[in-house]
Amino acid sequence: MNPIEIRGLHKSYRKTEAVRDVTFSVPEATIFGLIGPDGGGKTTIMRTLVSLLSFDSGEVLFQGKPVQENVSFVRSHVGYMPQRFSLYQDLTVAENIHFFAELFDVPREEMNSRIEELYEFSTLGPFKERRAGALSGGMKQKLALSCMLVHQPSVIVLDEPTFGVDPVSRNDFWEILKTLAGRGTTILVSTAYMDEALLCDRVALVYRGRLLATDEPTALRKSSTSLHRTCRILPTRRSSVPRSAANASSSVTGFISRSLKGLPKRRPRMRSGRRTQSLAVSGRSSRASRTSSSS
Repeated sequence: MNPIEIRGLHKSYRKTEAVRDVTFSVPEATIFGLIGPDGGGKTTIMRTLVSLLSFDSGEVLFQGKPVQENVSFVRSHVGYMPQRFSLYQDLTVAENIHFFAELFDVPREEMNSRIEELYEFSTLGPFKERRAGALSGGMKQKLALSCMLVHQPSVIVLDEPTFGVDPVSRNDFWEILKTLAGRGTTILVSTAYMDEALLCDRVALVYRGRLLATDEPTALRKSSTSLHRTCRILPTRRSSVPRSAANASSSVTGFISRSLKGLPKRRPRMRSGRRTQSLAVSGRSSRASRTSSSS
C-alpha cells in the first residue's frame, strides 16, 4: 500500500477546471515532485490531499483511507507546509515549535528531546530566542519544517518550500529532505526549479491541471519527444482564455523542451537555478518574451 494514492481527481472553481483527471501514487520513503509552472494545479492537488479542499470527483487516499471520510486521521498524521510562511512572526523560534508541539499533543516527557533534536537537525539552535519575523527566508523555511515535524508525521507535503530562498539555504533544505526520506518519511513536494526536480526519486509534470507524464527525472528527459505529441492534442477552449494563450500547446512544448532537454544526465550538486517561466494563462509569458528581446 502506497501512503498517497490519487485516482481520477477532478477539481473546479466555478467554470475553471483546476485539476483534470489526475492520477498518481507516491511510494513509501520516496521524494515525489510535482513540477510545473504557476497556475498548473500543484497547490490544488496538495490541498485536496491534506483535506483542506473538497474535490468534485475521483479518489484521494491517505495511508489507504479516503481523505474526505477521515479528516481527523489525515490531519493528525500528515505534515503540511504551505508556500507562504504562516507561523507567528512575533513568537520566537522556540515558542513557535513549543506551540505546535502542544497543538499536536506531543507527550510532555518526549517534547524537550524532540525539540532539541529538531534544533540540531535544522541548525536553528543558536537562533531559538530570535523572533520568527526577524529570520532570513531560509531560516523561516527551516522553522516551518521543524514545526511540521514535531509530531513526527510519516508523510509530509511541501508546497514550493524553497521559493525565494537563497541557493545555500536551498541546498541545506534539500539535504534535510533527503535525510528524512532515508529515515522512511514519504515526501510530496512541488517546485518550479528544474535542478530540484532532478533531486526527486520520481516526478510528475503538471500543466493546466493535467499530468503530462510521471517517471524518474532522467527517464522523462529521454521521453521528451513523446511528451511533445501529448501536448499537441491537449484541448484548448479558445473562448475562455486570452488571445495570448491561444497557442497553449506550443507553449507547453516549449516548457518541456527547456525543462527536460537542459537537464544533466546525472544528479547535480544543488546550485542556484532559474525558475521555469510562468506559463499561466495570462499575458505574462508574451510580455516576458518582449522584455527579454528588447534588452
